[in-house]
Amino acid sequence: MEPLATTPVVLLGEARAAGLTVEADGDRLVVRGTKSQGQVVDRLLAHKAGVLAVLASEAHEVAWRIEIMAMQIPAIGTIPFLVARPNHAGPADCLSCGDPMEAGQRYKCRACAEAARRVVVADEAERAARSARKEVSREPA
Repeated sequence: MEPLATTPVVLLGEARAAGLTVEADGDRLVVRGTKSQGQVVDRLLAHKAGVLAVLASEAHEVAWRIEIMAMQIPAIGTIPFLVARPNHAGPADCLSCGDPMEAGQRYKCRACAEAARRVVVADEAERAARSARKEVSREPA
């Protein structure tokens, strides 16, 4: 029998700590990882609606951070430490937004780390596309 304190947030944390990747695909719950974590997957699926709701909330938390962080990317040069909002973070708080971090996280909370990753990936793609356009324009006709 499961403990009464089991919530979708707790289950998601346990799954991630066990090395599972949990994502929403519409109304489907997609879990990737080792088969040895079958019990954790079963518990996630038993709370599917709640887990999907938590994932949707996390997606919103990442989205607003992306908008703010994307504006901090310079056209050229080094990308700075991306900040979601000015804060006075304590020792267990995210340096980017000031929110408390989960156990095992360092420097940035999960939402800020994911937002920063996506912003940097998008910037790398944009810089590569600009570079390719320059190369094409330099080729003799």
